[in-house]
Amino acid sequence: FFFKQKTAYEIKECDWSSDVCSSDLHPLEGLHEINARQAEQRARIEHGFHRGGITRFEFRRLMAEQHDIEAMERAFVSDGFLTPHERMELHRRLDIASSHIWHEAHDRERRFR
Repeated sequence: FFFKQKTAYEIKECDWSSDVCSSDLHPLEGLHEINARQAEQRARIEHGFHRGGITRFEFRRLMAEQHDIEAMERAFVSDGFLTPHERMELHRRLDIASSHIWHEAHDRERRFR
């Protein structure tokens, strides 16, 4: 039985902390799902603002949070890869943002039209 040994380049590209090698990853796996979640959250924010459930101040704060998540995503994919840890962190931040959107849309503060 013979096993293919990794080349020095493949070994160098490994992320030793997570035991995942970049050569084993699909470069941007999961990015489509993350982008879809971001679009859905932006639509929820805009809908809440237009129907009056989200105030102007809340709208700005929620959109700033979305911008921060997008900046994090850009930083993560700048090397051409999205590691499982990075993908998990983006989903965690999107979960938190989703909770913020729900709370702001359902609090008693209303925007007067």
